[in-house]
Amino acid sequence: MSLSPGRLAIGAVFALGSICTGLATLLFFILVQERGANFVISANYLLPLVAMVLGVAMLAEEPRPEALLAMALICGGIWLSNRPQLKLRQ
Repeated sequence: MSLSPGRLAIGAVFALGSICTGLATLLFFILVQERGANFVISANYLLPLVAMVLGVAMLAEEPRPEALLAMALICGGIWLSNRPQLKLRQ
């Protein structure tokens, strides 16, 4: 029994590390160009919301009121940071 990885495993690590990561990076930069950096960074704040929804849907968890309040604050902050800017008259 050998503990060294085979060619298939090395190829899979190479494919995941270079091709998939390269495509994800390319899509990231396209998204930044089209929607702007503020939108892309705001999307990271949705991760706790996704985790909570998946926990409720798949694990039958019950979110506490504090979690629901936190999600409302996160969504409100994302909305505030991505809303169109008001143009002031001079």
